[in-house]
Formats: sequence, C-alpha cells, structure tokens
Amino acid sequence: MKKYILTLALSLGLMGSAFAQLSITTFGATNTIDFENTIPGVNNGPFRGLGFEPSPVAGELDSDAWAVNGNFSDGDLPFGGTENTVPSDCARGAVINAVTTGGIYAYTNGITNFLMVQLTGSEFNPGTIKLRIQNNSGGIITNLNVSYKVALRNDQPGDNTFKFSHSPDDMTYTSEPTLMLLRLQ
Repeated sequence: MKKYILTLALSLGLMGSAFAQLSITTFGATNTIDFENTIPGVNNGPFRGLGFEPSPVAGELDSDAWAVNGNFSDGDLPFGGTENTVPSDCARGAVINAVTTGGIYAYTNGITNFLMVQLTGSEFNPGTIKLRIQNNSGGIITNLNVSYKVALRNDQPGDNTFKFSHSPDDMTYTSEPTLMLLRLQ
C-alpha cells in the first residue's frame, strides 16, 4: 500500500524584513489566515487557486510566505518562486466538486474558500506546504499557539497522514506528534 504524507511545515525566522511573510508584531495578538481576507505578505484577497508569486494579484498566495514541495510534475515551488499559469500543479483554479488531477486548488463551498491539495500516487507523495512567519515584535517568542482546520477527502488509495512540524531555519524541522491530525487507510 502506498503512503501519502501531507506535512504542514512552519518556519519561524528571526531574519531581516527583506521578504514578505506572516509578520508577528504584537504578543498575544491572533493572526488568522482564512484564505478569504487579505493578509499582507500572505495572500491577496480570497484564494482562488490562481497560484503563487512574490507580489500576488487577487486570488493568489504570496510565495515569499509559502513554499510547496511535493514531487509535482511542474517541480517544487520555493519561497519567492512563481507558479501562476492556470492550470499548473500549484495553480489548478477553484473547484466545487471532487477532482483527480494532482495539485493545489481553491475549494469553495459557495461561501468560503479553502486551500486544497489533491494527492495522487506520484504527486504530493510525500509533500509539504510551508508557511514562513517572522517575529517583528521586538521580543523573544517563547510560546506560539497554532491551530488549523483540515478537510480530507479519502478518495484515493493509500495511507494518508497530516503532520505538523516547525523550524527556526528551514533546514532542521521538529515534528509535533500531538498535532498529527489523523491517519486514513
């Protein structure tokens, strides 16, 4: 049985502000990425599955904040990269129904948009989606609360896992087993 592993990796950095990304400016403040509202350095308006680029237009995600690795036929998307030709692996567009082509989509239920990844036997197997966060608070972050919602459509054969890990340098990652969402067979 093939394994499909989806990992959401969080990279926390104390680097200069040369690149856009989610900026933490105030301790105790809540920063919510809902793929509906513009978050400076993260997305431009509601995500419509139109891809990634460093200066996103409406419907795109900011690739200075996001990186995607996953054995896609179009290749990986590094931080600061551009992939916004619809349809391509990282820009499959918006859908309301089930899909079978691997890639990143905006799934909409008619009210809200979600980031959706369609796994296949060869694409996003395994895969990672990274969100880069920068500490601009002026202090040291000693505690970071992270929560997320994931909807899984178990329509492909295999063994699926969703895991969370974090890194201070985008090289060495620490897995958080308590945030492992589920395992489907």
